[in-house]
Amino acid sequence: MAKETQIRTNFTTFPIEILNNIFQHLEKDIRTLYSCIQVNRNLCKQVIPYIWSNPMPNTYSSINIELFIYFFEEKEKKELRQQYQLDINDSYQPLFNYVSYLKILDPRGVRRAVFYWLKNYYVEKYPYSDIYVDFKNNQIIDFTEKALLRLILKNSSKIEKLILDLAEKYQDIPNYSIFNELQEQQGEGTNHGIREITKLSIISSSVIQFDNIQGFLYILPIICRKIQKIKLHDLFLVDQNMELKLYNIIREQKNLTSINLAYNFVNILRSISSLKYHAASLKKLVLKYIYHNDRDLLNTFDQLINLEYLEIKECFPIKIILEPLIRANLKLVTLKINDNESRYDLIESIIKSSGSTLKQLELNIFIDMIENRSTLSKLCPNLTYLHLKINNRVICDDNDKGEKHSIFFNYINNLVYLKYFYMEFYLIYMIGDFDQLINLSSLQFVSLKDHHYSLDSLKKWFDYFTTIFNNITFYIDNGLEDFHKNVLEDFAQEKKDDGFNLVYTLDGFYKFVAKNQILY
Repeated sequence: MAKETQIRTNFTTFPIEILNNIFQHLEKDIRTLYSCIQVNRNLCKQVIPYIWSNPMPNTYSSINIELFIYFFEEKEKKELRQQYQLDINDSYQPLFNYVSYLKILDPRGVRRAVFYWLKNYYVEKYPYSDIYVDFKNNQIIDFTEKALLRLILKNSSKIEKLILDLAEKYQDIPNYSIFNELQEQQGEGTNHGIREITKLSIISSSVIQFDNIQGFLYILPIICRKIQKIKLHDLFLVDQNMELKLYNIIREQKNLTSINLAYNFVNILRSISSLKYHAASLKKLVLKYIYHNDRDLLNTFDQLINLEYLEIKECFPIKIILEPLIRANLKLVTLKINDNESRYDLIESIIKSSGSTLKQLELNIFIDMIENRSTLSKLCPNLTYLHLKINNRVICDDNDKGEKHSIFFNYINNLVYLKYFYMEFYLIYMIGDFDQLINLSSLQFVSLKDHHYSLDSLKKWFDYFTTIFNNITFYIDNGLEDFHKNVLEDFAQEKKDDGFNLVYTLDGFYKFVAKNQILY
């Protein structure tokens, strides 16, 4: 008993910095965080800010809005009671002012939280009624949503991220003037509303141009000038008026370090051209599914000389994106390219310019593309993370397979700092002879993934990687024929003491994972 008391005492004297580091890793594990708040009062105070950093995401929410209504202005409470005939109980003061901990503001999530709260309210109050709550058109939701947004903007000093979903199904947002009015009232006070946000995500688009959304996008660059990370996703229907607003949002930031553009097909000229104003500060560029054939549009990329992270996925034509980036003579730390046009010659130029600074690399390659090319150990010798999707243009006969495998191993061998290695096979026979893999002395994790299953390859992988790792897991598709399942289960039972595990999945792939299990 004395020993247990001593352990508890030591735990409560942990430095706050250490506890914060622990809780940051647990930020998405709500169940564990709720367990922590039951330990003691001190720990409860430390954990509550993490639980309530994003209490109203744009998903199902069972949050009790009355925890916030307690802090509404009296005239707002009165209106909910008298005009909307809600039995609001505000006699119990919440232990914390939860809204002050909010870090992520999603106006759609706020409305959704109010919607589910009102539905649950009616179910509990009138269990046998058939009261219908309309998500889009409901005066109680409209009123409560606006009051709650006003409360958040007035009381939160921690809002770091704003998410704005423009999808037509949500219709308009509350009057955008509440954002502007509160900012003017707060001035340089401690509660900054959205003035101090550093992350902005704008997603989806609508044929209908809602007035409040357009007004809010207009005032956003006036209010917020400290945004460091911007994501623009699925903006298919951007007219020229809205494009100008997005341009101003990007241009007016003081220290933009990251831009992420995905599924933007039309009217993106201004948005991309605005990046030239952030050539000195921009560290991360992500482009996904951008289809544009205007060479002049992307020429400004040669000014992005300080990029450290570059990710390109299925953009067409990739040549007009890569050529200006080659001219920038980049020194990347991370490069991820999914290229369907087989322009490895251009990709190799970026790998070469990055050289020893490059630590993480993701590519999809054809075996013949890397034949007679420089090896990775010469191009980027300090790689610690490598993820390759390997394709073959033609079906190889047995005589060619060994040659193709040798080309591949020669490409990746001698990466002495490589720790994490992922491979995915597409239209290529499973590579079984990993004894050709040499001088990867720092390897800590290997993942091999394929559409096809081969017991012979599995046995070769197991025999080779058990000389390096003490834990092997083979993930198999549950649709595999019973005969093969039985053979695999017999093999798993035979190799159980050697650290082999068998796991069934439903994703249609077969994956071999080798790592070192921490032994206590």
